[in-house]
Amino acid sequence: MSSRKFPKIEEGEMRRQEARLPDLAKVAGENAHRRSLQRFGQVLTVQNNQMVDLRSDGSVTVVKTLPPVIKVPTTLPKVKVRLAAKRKKQP
Repeated sequence: MSSRKFPKIEEGEMRRQEARLPDLAKVAGENAHRRSLQRFGQVLTVQNNQMVDLRSDGSVTVVKTLPPVIKVPTTLPKVKVRLAAKRKKQP
């Protein structure tokens, strides 16, 4: 295991840093997109339910039409749970 020690941070500071994660992820994705165009001259991405090949010269080629997105609920419905203790005991 690593012997590296990390500094302890307060709960408030940790929450502030975690709140920045979506913005940092967005910027990182945009930078990766730009670097890929510069280095390789193309990027595969999704636009309007289509996989497209974007080229550095501005051309766009549809590679594949994708099925509609299925949204997954972020919360689960409440369900009634029966406890094992309520079961009838067999003689």
